Amino acid sequence: MVSVAETLVDDVLTDVAFVTYNRYNNNSPVSGGTLVLNVSDPDNNVLLDTLTTPNAFPIGEPIVDQARGVLFLATYGTGLWSYDISNLQTGTPLVKLDEFNENPEGPAPWAPHSGDLEGNYLYFNDFNSVFIVDTSDPSDMQYVKRIIVADGTIAHSTTSIDVVGDRLYVADLSTGLKVFDVSTPAAPILLGTQLFPNGPREVTVVNDIAIVVARETGTKDGVFYYLD
Repeated sequence: MVSVAETLVDDVLTDVAFVTYNRYNNNSPVSGGTLVLNVSDPDNNVLLDTLTTPNAFPIGEPIVDQARGVLFLATYGTGLWSYDISNLQTGTPLVKLDEFNENPEGPAPWAPHSGDLEGNYLYFNDFNSVFIVDTSDPSDMQYVKRIIVADGTIAHSTTSIDVVGDRLYVADLSTGLKVFDVSTPAAPILLGTQLFPNGPREVTVVNDIAIVVARETGTKDGVFYYLD
C-alpha cells in the first residue's frame, strides 16, 4: 500500500502554494514530489505543475525566493534542486536550473532537511551538519562551507536551523543549541552553545528571542524554551 505523507505548504507567492509530498510503501519512502497549485479560489485549486524527484524524495518546506523567481527543494538522496518559477502564472512548466550535491571537504550532502535563505546564501542541515551554498547564480549553485555540528553520539541529530541576519541558529540533539556568526559565510564563528536535558528539536527566532522545542524528561511531551 502506498500512502501520501509529510505534506508541507509554502504560500510565500500570492495565490500560489507549493505542496511537498512523499509516498511510503510499508513505512519506507518510495517517491515524492511537489505540487504547484493556484489557490486564488480556495474552492477550486488549479494544478499548475508537478515537480517529480526521481530516485529521491523532498524533505522540508520548499524555499521560495520571490524576488528572483526561484524555488529551492531539498531532496533526500540527491541534494538541493533549484527551479525557475518566474513564469508560474502563465502555465509554463517549471524549468530545473541546477542540482547541488557536492562537498570538496568530505561526504556530499545526500540528505538535506530544513533550510533557510538569507540573501543569496542558502543554509540547510544534513544528518549531522549544516551546509552553506551560494545561490547568486541559481543555475550554478556553489559550495561555500560545511559546519559539523553533531558529536556522533546520536544518529541524524542535527534537526533544525534558523538564519536571522548574520546569525545562524542550529538545534542538535547531541550538542544543544549553537549560535554562529555567519557574516562571512565561508568562515563561520561559533558564538555560544546552550545545552538542554533532552536536546533541542526545533528552533525559531522571533524578535531576537530563540524559541526552542525540546522533549520533557521521561515523556513524549514537548517543552518550549525562550532564550534572549
